[in-house]
Amino acid sequence: RDTYCLRITACQETTIPKKLLIEAIAYEVGYENLPAFSRRFSSVFGESPSQWRTKVLTAKKMREMGN
Repeated sequence: RDTYCLRITACQETTIPKKLLIEAIAYEVGYENLPAFSRRFSSVFGESPSQWRTKVLTAKKMREMGN
């Protein structure tokens, strides 16, 4: 994997689930171009950053409701 993939993977668990703008996350991992970040994220993880965030937040909410 390239450096950007490693950075995206590292930030997935900590940054993306937070309420930061996707643009801020893209910049944080080294992208200055949001469409390029979204394309790369989608090619690596099979879904857009927004889709991934929604999935993670929904799963978190379901876990909290179950506890």
